[in-house]
Amino acid sequence: MPLDTQPDAQAVVACARKYVGVPWQHQGRLGQVGLDCAGLVIAVAHDLGLSTFERRAYSRWPDSQELRTILTAELCPIRLADVSPGDILLLASGRFVDHLALVGESPTSGCLTLIHAAACYRKVVEHRFAPPWSGMVRGCYRFPGIAAP
Repeated sequence: MPLDTQPDAQAVVACARKYVGVPWQHQGRLGQVGLDCAGLVIAVAHDLGLSTFERRAYSRWPDSQELRTILTAELCPIRLADVSPGDILLLASGRFVDHLALVGESPTSGCLTLIHAAACYRKVVEHRFAPPWSGMVRGCYRFPGIAAP
């Protein structure tokens, strides 16, 4: 992609999809070795030139408020009603608000999907954005400069 061209939401989704199948690794940042949920979002941002942000100093269950503060500083908060492919969701897993996922869209059904590195799957996966995942949303964000499709 030429440097003077801003990526769009489709580019964000396509970039995230290239990591599907990569093993889950806590604080992983190497796309073919291992990623965690934050590592996936960071990898997409770095690949597309959307951010140079990096952070690894967090426990397996990061501080929810600190995570929200970081997301709000680096990304644009949006309403759940405005979520579309290319956006980032902050999810609660159990009692912790500690998981990130990128929103995709099924090319066949048009349904929203989640692309995320999840410890429970042990890899980066894409699946339908449906219960229980849809009930876990605690925040919604968009990369700066990315318009909704």
